[in-house]
Formats: sequence, structure tokens, C-alpha cells
Amino acid sequence: AGSTVFVLVIVLGMEISYFQPGIGAPIATVDVIVTSVMLLAFLIALLAIAVLPDRDPFGLSEKGRQIYVYCAQIMSAVLFAHIYLAKPNLFAFGLIDYWPYLVMGIAFTSVAIAEISARRGLRVISEPLLRTGGFLPLLPALTAWTFSDSTSYPLVLFFAGLFYVVLSVTQRSFVAGIAAALMGNGALWALFNEQGLKLTTQPQLWLIPPAISALAASYLNRDRLNKDQMTAIRYISVMVIYLSSTGEMFMKLMSSNGNWTGPFILTALSVAGIFAGIMLRVRAFLYLGTSFLLMSVVGMVWNAQQAIGHVWPWWAFGITLGLGILVIFGLFEKNRQEIQDLIARLRQWEP
Repeated sequence: AGSTVFVLVIVLGMEISYFQPGIGAPIATVDVIVTSVMLLAFLIALLAIAVLPDRDPFGLSEKGRQIYVYCAQIMSAVLFAHIYLAKPNLFAFGLIDYWPYLVMGIAFTSVAIAEISARRGLRVISEPLLRTGGFLPLLPALTAWTFSDSTSYPLVLFFAGLFYVVLSVTQRSFVAGIAAALMGNGALWALFNEQGLKLTTQPQLWLIPPAISALAASYLNRDRLNKDQMTAIRYISVMVIYLSSTGEMFMKLMSSNGNWTGPFILTALSVAGIFAGIMLRVRAFLYLGTSFLLMSVVGMVWNAQQAIGHVWPWWAFGITLGLGILVIFGLFEKNRQEIQDLIARLRQWEP
């Protein structure tokens, strides 16, 4: 085995040194086939030793025999490299242009085989395939500059996110869930960038999806987070949602004389936050939703003032706000005990 590996290293070294792009190394077809068969036999032998303990010449444990599976994966990569170096014309049918999708397909296949192996009790196969398959999507995700025009970077990131979603569900992995959120939001950002949607002009599109992802991830993993961590994530995520909407609203109001879209969106988000706070009994959603609902009303008044070209909407808003505050104080004095009981119940909600 050692002498065979030594010969394989020499053969691959010669192929690399004599390789010419588009032509390959000057090696006879018969030699290419013989070397490929030998590499394939090596791969099968390594997997057999890993699965059959009595065939292991070193008598390794189940954990130790996983090394053979890693070596088999290396052999498969060497087999691929050997065929490409010797016969690159076999890959001239679009395989090189679409290599990110092929890598994603290999990653999904690895996880599927790992899941089947785990259900059959073959941990020696499943664990190495899960580890290496889990890192495969990162290769195309982090090498966008190598893509051809035929490959869509947002689509690649979408498949990577889908892969980590599957991995998170099947393996109950927190890290895979975080990776799925990162890849999914990265796919959205890449798509927005391709469509000419900039962060500086439309921050809602860029910032709201990551904030919602953080809220969902914190909720799904609430058993792993303490009370202070959950509170911090809630406040930061909700503030990002509302501040991005508020910033875009005022940018549009200052750049045009009539734009009701921003105030209505902020109003919808604020009301949704208030209802979410009431239903889930979370004070952060209720307090921030109420605060930014007032901000959306300010945006509507601003928009009305720009539309009619007069300041009387501000006067009406100020008078109405003052009357509302007086009514609230009056109700508080009249129903002091009921309001104190309500405040006491609110303090029992989650922060």
C-alpha cells in the first residue's frame, strides 16, 4: 500500500507538471483508466476497512477507523483531479462553469448518506460525512470571484442556506441554524445588490430580514439562552427593525413632497409589534411598538404638512397630543388602583 501511494504521488506530480489547459497531460488513455481503477479500488478498500473491524490491520477503535473514511474522501478528490488533469475535455460540457452547483449536490448527497448510515448504526461512516459535508457549501459561498457568468451567486447562497436548514433540523444543530440564517440573508443581500437596491436608500430590505432571523433563532433556542441574553436580542432586533423603517421613512419624506408608503409601513410594523407583545406577553415588543407607532404618526403629520404646504397639521397634532395626555392623567387619577394592577401584571411579562 505504501509503495502504491508513492507511485500515485509520482504519477499525479507528472500530470501536474505536464498539464496544459484545455489539452491535459500527455498520458495514454489506457494508463488513465488503469490509474483511475487503482484509485477507485483504494477508495473501496478504505471504506471496507472502516466498516469491517476484522479487516483493519491496526485494530483501531470505531472512532479511529473514521480516519479511513477521511482518507477515502481524499482519494475521491484525487481521482477527480487525476481525470481532470489527464482528460480535461471530459469537463468541457459545462461542468466547470457550474461547479458550485455540483459542490452543493455533493454536500446534499453526503448528508443523505450520513443520515442513512446513522440510522443503520454506521457511525464510522456518518460522522465523517457530516463533518466534511457540512463544510462543503462554504467553498462556493466564499469564492464568488471564481464564478462564471452562468452561475448565480444568490442562488448558490440560497442552496447553501437550504442545506444548513436541513442539517439543523436533522442534526438539531444550533451552529447549522446560525449558518442557515447567515446564508439565507446573504442570498437576499446578493439579490438586492444585483437588482440595484442599495442599503443606503432602502435599509428596510437589508436590515429587517436579519433582525427577524435573530428573533426566530433566539426563540427556537430559548432553552440555551438566559433571561438577559433573550432580552438583549429582542431589544436589539426590534430596534433594528423600527429604526431602519423610521430612517427610510424620513429619507423619503425629505426627498419628496408626498410619500405615504413609509409611515404606513412603520404603522403596520408597530401595530404588529404591539399585538405580538400582547399575545406573547413580551414587554419589549409592546413598549417599542407603542413608541414607534407615535413616530409613524409624526411621519404622517410631516407628510400632510408637506402635501398642503401649511403648518396647521402640526398645531392639530400638538393640541390632540396634549388633550390625550390630559385624558390619560385623568383616567389614571380616577382608576388609580386598576392601572396599578395593570402595571403589576405587565411587570410579570417577559422583558
